[in-house]
Amino acid sequence: MLLAQAGRRQVVSLFVAAAATLLAYSGQVARAAGLNRLDEASRLELSVFQSRLGAGPLRPDPEILLVTIQEESPRRLGLRRPVLPLPRQLHGEMIRLLRDGGARALILDLLFTAPGAPEEDQALRTALGEAAPLEVTLAADYDRANALPDPAAPGGFRYRFRRPVVLPQPCPRSVRSGSAVAFDPGGTLRGAILLQYDEAIRGPIPHIALQALMSRYRIDEQAVLTQGGGWLKAGPLSWPVGEDGELFLRWTPRLRVFPRIEYAEAMEALRQRDLRFRGKIVILGDVSGGDAHHTPLGRIDGVEFVAHVLNTLLAPGVQRWTLPANAIWSLALALGVSLGISSLRRPVILASICGAVIAAVGLPQLLLTRASIWVDTAGPCLAIGGSALLSGLYWAWWVVRFKPEYLREKAASEEATVLFLDLQASTAMAERLGAAAARDLQARFLQRVSAIIGAHGGTVERTMGDGLMAVFHARGKVPHAVRAVKSALPLLQEGTRLAAEWEAAYGLRTGIRIGIESGMVAGTLLHAGHDEWSSFGPAVNMAARLQSACAELGVDALIGPCARALAQHAVATVPLGEIALKGFAERTHVYGLSEEPARREPAEGNMR
Repeated sequence: MLLAQAGRRQVVSLFVAAAATLLAYSGQVARAAGLNRLDEASRLELSVFQSRLGAGPLRPDPEILLVTIQEESPRRLGLRRPVLPLPRQLHGEMIRLLRDGGARALILDLLFTAPGAPEEDQALRTALGEAAPLEVTLAADYDRANALPDPAAPGGFRYRFRRPVVLPQPCPRSVRSGSAVAFDPGGTLRGAILLQYDEAIRGPIPHIALQALMSRYRIDEQAVLTQGGGWLKAGPLSWPVGEDGELFLRWTPRLRVFPRIEYAEAMEALRQRDLRFRGKIVILGDVSGGDAHHTPLGRIDGVEFVAHVLNTLLAPGVQRWTLPANAIWSLALALGVSLGISSLRRPVILASICGAVIAAVGLPQLLLTRASIWVDTAGPCLAIGGSALLSGLYWAWWVVRFKPEYLREKAASEEATVLFLDLQASTAMAERLGAAAARDLQARFLQRVSAIIGAHGGTVERTMGDGLMAVFHARGKVPHAVRAVKSALPLLQEGTRLAAEWEAAYGLRTGIRIGIESGMVAGTLLHAGHDEWSSFGPAVNMAARLQSACAELGVDALIGPCARALAQHAVATVPLGEIALKGFAERTHVYGLSEEPARREPAEGNMR
């Protein structure tokens, strides 16, 4: 018989793979049903995805241009008081110059949350009101000290943001404000918080880079911006984010890659109708030394940090496989592992696990780099691990409970009990019913008797058309001979029941005969087109001869002397004398069951 029957192997493998996949995606299913926010597997998947994105350097977007305020900027501008901060009316003039120079958008990474000189504030406010078609985004500030704890809010707190005091009233659609909150676990800047809850407006406030992008696409922040399932969506745009809306930055190969122009130089160039600003997203900020961040690549100033956030947002979009697609992919990998383990052969097991892991890691990387498609990695790997664990536990139990040491090509000799069973009158059955109908009846018969043998801890090693050979190994507390002999009576009862059923239905008189003997048995794995475990030894030969000798003594079951000696304390037998068995030099003491069901002798001529 095959190491694992095809039906058992496939059913168990499919069940194990489905269970492992369900466990791997249980959190995502619960999240999709609204039962939780973001499960641990999704957090792991997001981390893997972000690490994949970070593995490949991102090119700087040519739309981004930095305008920097430096320590020498007041002097280069010819101000009477060459100190920072610059007068706000200068920023108003910069807005007009950028509008006339064809710039697409402006991000003012400067804080205007405190009032300045009234005439300066009014000059900047007027310029903002006349900025269209230039899209302008200003930074809003927030008070960390007065943050309100809220487990449901991003980061666990709700902040009250202070809007710039220079916003015109009413504020045109071309002017917006946003947060500038960084994501810096452990003191190292890793990304930006794209979405924060603003207690002042009781709603979300986007990051200034995201706000500028939304302004460019005319997306309403209050109506369209949503976050859920590890994604932040704004109209047609979407980005993978963490539970608290954190976006991991995709860094460029080195820092300071974005073109930058000093503030005074930029104003002079714009007055000269310089085309460098046409169609650009300009980020204006102070780099005089007070706003610097530590990143994995070194220290950068705030204006360049905003540029990296915007550059990450402008990168080509990534499409993610749906939950069903990822689950089916994971199920296929888990099923391959489960089937490989069910073969109980080390090379196949190792090949299936290694192949599944390579596929689970390699395919997502290939699709992400080649087609910008995000396929789960953590989910399939968890499914593979769960399938390997569950399959290993099941087949280890199955092997230990019922099988010899299949994981080796050859097993050492061990004491076991062998049972041969044969269905009588099978030739007459085929002649009367036809080959197909006889095959179906014999298959049903073998299925029933195999179930009885399995229930008594025996293993059907091979079937032989109308009969089978089973081995009872030393497993568990009940001796193998006791289990084998005890299985004979229910086997005979099943044979009697089937005989009555078939005689009534088909006019066939059948019966079964059984031979049982114990002794040393050695097994080996045969490779003859398929893997088959075969047991050898004198006990195998004698059990076969005893089964054939049942007709000579007119009984349905014969038990050999060794099996009887091992089982006599638990099963009653009757001596039937000595008989000569083919292939054995000495006559053999044989025994029968003390109880046998009423025999139905096959009709003359029906014997095989």
